[in-house]
This record gives sequence, C-alpha cells and structure tokens, in this order.
Amino acid sequence: RQPLVHSLATADVHTFVSGGWTLPLGQEAAVASVIGVYRRLPAEPFRSLTLAAGESAGTPLVVRTLSRGNKTFFYLVNDSPWPLKVELEMECPELFQLESYLADRPGKLKRQASRSIWSVEMLPFDLVGGELSSGRVKLATWRVTLTEAAEPALRDRIREARSRAIALRGPQPNEVRANPPLEFPS
Repeated sequence: RQPLVHSLATADVHTFVSGGWTLPLGQEAAVASVIGVYRRLPAEPFRSLTLAAGESAGTPLVVRTLSRGNKTFFYLVNDSPWPLKVELEMECPELFQLESYLADRPGKLKRQASRSIWSVEMLPFDLVGGELSSGRVKLATWRVTLTEAAEPALRDRIREARSRAIALRGPQPNEVRANPPLEFPS
C-alpha cells in the first residue's frame, strides 16, 4: 500500500505500474481497497487543495477534487503510517448526495445550512474518495487528528531519537591495533 499511496500523494497519477520479474503475490487483500477507490475515480486531472498557512501545516493528508458536469469527485490520501480522523468541510448552495467509494467505511455526513461536514476514519497509507451529486460543491477546508493509538507510538519514537542523539554527543572510540596482521589468531 505504501508505494501506491505515496505515488498518489506526490502527484495526481493516472497509471500504476508495480512489479518485477514475477507477479506480486500475497498483496491482493492489502491493496484491494486502495485499488477499488482508484478504479472508480475518473481518469482526468484533479486539482490539489491547500490549507491556509496557519491551519494544520505539515499534515500527511492530500485532498484533490474534480468538478465535471453535475458531479464533484474527490479523494483523500493519508501518506503516513498512522490512522487519521478527517473532517472535510464542503460548501454548496443546494442539497447534494455523497456516495463514498468505500462500502465498509462510508463516513458520516452532517449538514448545517449550506455547509456540510464529512467525517471519515482513514487507515495508515490509505485512499478514500467519493462523488457528490452536484457540480457546485466547493471543498472548503479539513481537519486532521491522529487517533489515540498513534500518540504512544510517536512518543516512543521521539524518546528513542532523543536517546540516540544524546549518545552521538560523546562517542566512545574503538580500540584499534597499531599494525594489525592480516589474520587474527583464534
């Protein structure tokens, strides 16, 4: 999943090529949901959305959208090893229907006048997407939060990185012979 999702996070790709001399076996279940969402997206260029400078800078989430006719297509890419909770805000003067491309995680849509918020949980290195029944929908902004399970793991990684950095401050020199022979005695 990671290489497929990372390629989608870096660019709006229209073709995936993966493999080598043999068929990649045993990965079908892991990539099935990513490929399922990808296949339902139109093969047209999507527009990447960005947040304002102060809002959630450095999030691992990429949001892209495409308006075509009376439909708006979108997809979200989680390019991190952590599960995320995402709230995607949409603005539209008319009512619309949201069709999620993931049947097992459709998310929840809450409406408030002309604003709607779609909440969905994303897995590590995940792709979710869908289509809206109106071409006038504008994806406004989004909020990303890490799940509770990610926080202890991140704390452990930070603690480990700090201890390694501290160990590098005072390295112990290795004992090396002045003129070692080619063969060491047993």
